[in-house]
Amino acid sequence: MTERPAEGLALPLAPEPPVTGAARDDGARVCHASDLAQADPGLTSPGFRLAHLKEELVAWVKTLMSAAVYAVLIVTFGFQVARVEGQSMAPTLEDQDRLIVNKLAYRIGEPRRGDIVMLYYPLNPEKSFVKRVIAEEGDTVRIVDGRVYVNDIPLKDDYVSNEYRRRQLRARRVSRP
Repeated sequence: MTERPAEGLALPLAPEPPVTGAARDDGARVCHASDLAQADPGLTSPGFRLAHLKEELVAWVKTLMSAAVYAVLIVTFGFQVARVEGQSMAPTLEDQDRLIVNKLAYRIGEPRRGDIVMLYYPLNPEKSFVKRVIAEEGDTVRIVDGRVYVNDIPLKDDYVSNEYRRRQLRARRVSRP
């Protein structure tokens, strides 16, 4: 039997190999391990199985090692999971909320007002804080009667609950360490 491709060349098709085994009611044949051994005894030999197992094991080890390397690179340079501790970010973030922190964002640009950032406590670098940026370098921040002013303009802070507002006066110039 031949088949003609679009170019008009005739190519012979390979004949189907004979199928051994018992026939089922639907006409299909069932192939048994003994049939494989008769076809090629090397396919079921202990040496073949050991070589196949070794190949599978090497493939799994390579996959797991690649995954570990990628995970280390992602956690080191890309993203990190952080947990919010305390109510200082409520109601935006609640105590024990988990966040995925994008470490790449501030390698490209600077934090801006309104951004939520994670920073490490200088006296204990294992401790981290999740806070909102309310001022930038050179801005003056004051708190008067529980109201925050940035450069003498009241900060829109509807997200702050009244229970967190205190009656005190503080002023501070924001500077970069």
